Amino acid sequence: MFGSKLERDQRVDLKKRRIRAFFLSIEKKKKRKEPVDDRAEELYKDGMVYIQMKLSVENITKEFEEELKKKVEHNILKANIRKAQKEDLESLKNIYNRAWLTSNTPFRPITKTDLLKIIEHPE
Repeated sequence: MFGSKLERDQRVDLKKRRIRAFFLSIEKKKKRKEPVDDRAEELYKDGMVYIQMKLSVENITKEFEEELKKKVEHNILKANIRKAQKEDLESLKNIYNRAWLTSNTPFRPITKTDLLKIIEHPE
């Protein structure tokens, strides 16, 4: 999914820079005696805990899909679970980026190009 070792290393470096920038912003606020919200202060003192979750493609069976559909079909949203298409890229990008808006965790907005690579990936 990530490609070469160089691409993975670049991603890790980007995450390191984002996390470093987050902590530096807290330090600057403290120096300027600006208020820092409680959650950011807690993260600053205790650090960030990441839980990385992964669902391998081979685990997405027809039974698994059916179970998910049963859970979703009675939802008021009337969501339809299906494989993403190229015409869904704008919606997927917006959903992903909006999902991170309320997070205190630094993130890099996803682009349509990134999503296209994911959709077109053979696995």
